[in-house]
Amino acid sequence: MPQNPSVAEYVVARIAALGIDKVFGVPGDYAFPWNDAIEASENVEWVGAANELNAAYAADGYARARGAAMLCTTFGPGELSAINGVMGALAESVPIFWLVGLPSSQLRREGRILHHMLRDGDYRLNSEICRQATIASTELTPENAIAETERMIHECLTHRKPVYINVPQDFAEMPVVGQPVVGRPIADFVAPASNPDQLRVAAEKIREVVSAANSAVALPSYLVDRHGLAAQLTEFVQASGIAYATGPMDKAVVSEASDQFLGMYVGIISGPGVKQAVETADLVIDFDVCFSDENTGAWTESVDPAKHLVIGENFVKIGDFHATPVSMADSLAALIELAPTFAAPRLPAPAPEVVPGAGDERVSSAAFYPRLSEFLKPNDIVVSETGLSNLKLAEIRMPEGVTFMNQPLWGSIGWATPCAFGAALADPSRRVVLVTGDGSHQLTANELGVMGRYGVKPIIFLLNNETFGVEELVSNTDIYGHDYNKLAPWNYHEVPAAMGCADWYSTKVRTVAELDAAMAHAATSKSACFIELDLGVEDLPPSLPVPFLNRLYGKTPTSSDVLTFAQALAAFAPPAQE
Repeated sequence: MPQNPSVAEYVVARIAALGIDKVFGVPGDYAFPWNDAIEASENVEWVGAANELNAAYAADGYARARGAAMLCTTFGPGELSAINGVMGALAESVPIFWLVGLPSSQLRREGRILHHMLRDGDYRLNSEICRQATIASTELTPENAIAETERMIHECLTHRKPVYINVPQDFAEMPVVGQPVVGRPIADFVAPASNPDQLRVAAEKIREVVSAANSAVALPSYLVDRHGLAAQLTEFVQASGIAYATGPMDKAVVSEASDQFLGMYVGIISGPGVKQAVETADLVIDFDVCFSDENTGAWTESVDPAKHLVIGENFVKIGDFHATPVSMADSLAALIELAPTFAAPRLPAPAPEVVPGAGDERVSSAAFYPRLSEFLKPNDIVVSETGLSNLKLAEIRMPEGVTFMNQPLWGSIGWATPCAFGAALADPSRRVVLVTGDGSHQLTANELGVMGRYGVKPIIFLLNNETFGVEELVSNTDIYGHDYNKLAPWNYHEVPAAMGCADWYSTKVRTVAELDAAMAHAATSKSACFIELDLGVEDLPPSLPVPFLNRLYGKTPTSSDVLTFAQALAAFAPPAQE
């Protein structure tokens, strides 16, 4: 950190000390003090995105892999362009420090009307909008910069959600007032302590319900990973022998290679035997799973509240019992100390999947996903776009150590491509595999050029079915072909070269043999790989059944719909094992 640092220099250095070595953004005149401080720093690198939205998505991916991220935009159009990406991070508990540059305090006092604002002269409007996308916010001055930066770090890392830090141009360049704080890495961050009395009664309750249970099932959630507790959860499941299942949002939080892993618990569309195993257990230990439409099969989960022990971020709950504040870390420690041994259910190991298709047969999703299952390696970072790919990837058991990234709650299409870029920069030692669709990719494909500029080497599978596939799935009950779901016909495999990615391996495959050859090349390639699968619209699955759509969108079902709901969805469940 420079001697007598400016406000911008101090904040950048203090947050960088957490272990964040990249700042994603787009430059802007009001943010130049931020930009200059980042450029001058020896500890962080500026990563210029194609646009502010992509920058926010990339920061999201970086934070998921690294623990937190920095995003930098300017006042007005810059920050408003980024807001969707930041809101997604808020929804999915991804910690991002959002640095925004404001017009100078002098011009604001004078009431000047400037570019990037409305004619009414209200400087507060943009900030009020942006604050809604974050867990906490501040406007810095030289006098408050040190204290407010510590508050923002505390709020961001405690809640694992974005914070909004803005500063006027003139204040940003002034020296901070006070004694700078020496930073420490994210791993050393100490979460707020549990209330001792509440922790004691929570531990007693945990002991009581665990001791009374002969069989138990755990439902890990993505929040375990966000709070850096995956190792502790793994220790608990290994010590107890407890079986566990996950929803799409929570995939690969704990190893899917263990025989303790039951599979995906997604209400009535769960894998064979999973729903029964979860819902008939004496105790379900739920690590604050999000019971949303996509995560629980349109709310078709069914867990007896009296058997449903919830270990939340800051509470413990079962039935009428509720203790707070009790941190998830302390609750996990109590479970580990108990080290109970459960008569946990086990399901037969999935039968080896038949890999269909060969030779000159037309490439298809049915041929691709079993091959992808064999292609993935331990410790990969797998990024799944919102859409049909997310439905299929949920069924694949990930190898040991895989980090799986998706966005099923916020569900912003186009998120995955920049997210994969951010993840690749966060941990260059790991292979990044991105599976995306043509519709999603068209929204953010310009980030490929940025990938080439910064030398990342993802493996990208682009599934071209000529339409917004998932939208077709949910917008039809008869036939396909809504005009509003159709796409411009891009030559996707030619885009990387057009954007300057000259050393990428890029190809379009139309047959299974071509797919096999491309995947074999990608498995050993030292360069980035872009593989476009020419699936065609005929590859789309059947439309979702009316009963499902009625439930998903809150339409009043008929009695017939209710009776046939489970049967109708059977077509979309994983195939039953022999």
